[in-house]
Amino acid sequence: MANPTHALSVQDSPTITLDMMPLPKAKGDAVPWQLFYTTKENQKKVSFPDGGYTFEVTPSFSKELKALNGKTVTIFGFMFPLEQAEKQSNFLLGPFPPSCPFHYHVPPALIIEVKAKKPIKFSWDELTLKGTLELAEQDPNGSFYILKDAVWVK
Repeated sequence: MANPTHALSVQDSPTITLDMMPLPKAKGDAVPWQLFYTTKENQKKVSFPDGGYTFEVTPSFSKELKALNGKTVTIFGFMFPLEQAEKQSNFLLGPFPPSCPFHYHVPPALIIEVKAKKPIKFSWDELTLKGTLELAEQDPNGSFYILKDAVWVK
């Protein structure tokens, strides 16, 4: 069974800025990462009854991104595995190669949860995928976007 996906919260956010590492340019007909990065984060402080707190982060999508909801799209990026298997059916995709085995250190607006139609062999190389984009406003795993029925485009 796959591990749940969790987008980074405010306190987990990386210190690297896009000025230091710009987003890659779109390739072919792929949706550019710059469009995903237009998603704003709404933050709500949630306090625990016995003390302490966390932040609940939900997305606010641009009208351009909302127009892609439910549509078949092409996306390129790098796989961040969620399963301990050679082939992955549920994984994360982002614009940069993962640099840590525990967290994908990019903001939630730059992470797409992928649910593959058929398992895809793990690779450190860039992938191009095609699938149905779903904007997730209240995903329990913290994902802002889900690419459903994804297939690897050669």
